[in-house]
Amino acid sequence: WSSATPARPSPTRAASRKRKPRSTSRTWRWPIRKPANRPVSASRCLMTAARSVSPKLPARLSMSEVDTYTPRLRAKYRDQIKAHMKEKYGYANDLQIPRLDKIVINMGVGEASQDSKKIKGALEDLEAISGQRPVKTVAKKSIAGFKLREEQVIGAKVTLRQ
Repeated sequence: WSSATPARPSPTRAASRKRKPRSTSRTWRWPIRKPANRPVSASRCLMTAARSVSPKLPARLSMSEVDTYTPRLRAKYRDQIKAHMKEKYGYANDLQIPRLDKIVINMGVGEASQDSKKIKGALEDLEAISGQRPVKTVAKKSIAGFKLREEQVIGAKVTLRQ
């Protein structure tokens, strides 16, 4: 065997291990966040929404009041805007009219890179407007011209759903 078979060259270090190709996706480094496993009651969410939309409402609502409460924007959309859109665009069926699935309130704070107090004020303002705690938005890239660093807080947003 030893004289008849030519010696196989030993594989080089680079050839012996295969590299996993990098993803070209923008978000390849950020892991997907899973929602917390805590139950949220619909009545609690509706009570918070009801309290934040109208300052005239009491701080606590009974369960019967929560079930009958309709936000003003939803009522106006249902009663006035849908009828106007059906007439204006000539929709034959009510299901052709666009629906409101969610409303996103976004606030960019340009001065937040220099002063962290401004972002706190913006968060408090958004919380007062929407009745929900806002999510801080961060910079995806560093931009030297704007004195902006990656993952620096630059704004806030709130998503209102049904």
